[in-house]
Amino acid sequence: MDESKVSVWKKTIAVNNKSIDSYYKLGKYYLEKEKLGPAKECFDHVLKIEPELSTGWSPKRLEDTYICLSIIAEKKDDFSESLNKLKQLIKIAPKGEYMIIVSELLIKLKKYDAALDLLNKAILKYMEKDLETKAKKLIVKIMTIKGQI
Repeated sequence: MDESKVSVWKKTIAVNNKSIDSYYKLGKYYLEKEKLGPAKECFDHVLKIEPELSTGWSPKRLEDTYICLSIIAEKKDDFSESLNKLKQLIKIAPKGEYMIIVSELLIKLKKYDAALDLLNKAILKYMEKDLETKAKKLIVKIMTIKGQI
């Protein structure tokens, strides 16, 4: 990424500390560079400005902000915080693909029953056909781990 863009984002933030796009883009830049602390600060600021799509900002970017914060927490081995961010994401965007991501993390945390519940809910309510197969494979994986298959 071009360093001049980074400079522009920083200057924009200095002039307008509510420039959500600049915080978001700068956060993505820092995450790409593995600068987790500065990336987290940028994404936290995005959520301070736009926690639940109240200003009409990009829904996809808000969803991505929660995912980025989850990734940062996971890279820092803070799986509880990672799970928290993903659960917040599901509250604002209850999509099957996000429920699968949360279920995968729950499996890592050995919270199999919670993962099963979420996967079953996802299949019943939110699942697109192509994701249903992935969800069912995760259910089989959990059942195998639990010794029920």
